[in-house]
Amino acid sequence: ADGRSDSPGHSAKYGSYTFLDLDWNKEIHQELVQSNEVSSSNAMELDGLKRGLQFFEENQVEVASLVTDRHRSVAKYLREEQDLIHYYDVWHVAKGVTKMLQQLAKKMTCSEVSAWSKSISNHLYWVAASSKEDPEEVILAKWLSEANHIMNRHTHDSVHYPKCQHGDLPTSGKRKKWLKPSRCIFLNKLVEHVAQKIVAGK
Repeated sequence: ADGRSDSPGHSAKYGSYTFLDLDWNKEIHQELVQSNEVSSSNAMELDGLKRGLQFFEENQVEVASLVTDRHRSVAKYLREEQDLIHYYDVWHVAKGVTKMLQQLAKKMTCSEVSAWSKSISNHLYWVAASSKEDPEEVILAKWLSEANHIMNRHTHDSVHYPKCQHGDLPTSGKRKKWLKPSRCIFLNKLVEHVAQKIVAGK
């Protein structure tokens, strides 16, 4: 589910909130909200979500899980007032990670990180795609393994994910340079920071 406004910024007059069934790959419901119906244009997304969930409840449609962007008001509402499983759209999470990596690469001691930015983002997508039935411990272990992988360490101190699943890696040809531990201090902190966000659902 996601919201969309008729114009960018905080001056939108109309907003729509659309629900898509991922199994059917079809749009199943849409709510239209006008800014003068809520406290501000920024509040239209949350109001559209509330109206949509009320529509499903009134029509006896059970919503077991919901995927949204990282809108804080939406996350808070779903966490505190709804009995369903809430997931973040991995695209939004990966976008945030990439932005943090770009900032990290500007540090003199972390310039090599920029070469790994795409790979780290792809790893996040892989974790999401390969972990549909995995418990939280396995998901986190998969994500945290990237801190070792970029240093050419492919076995990990985790019973949930003891080693990388890729095969033998090429030793010649074009490939990124492995990072040295001394260059990964800030990157390791970033990986752990994202892991904490995943656990907290923020």
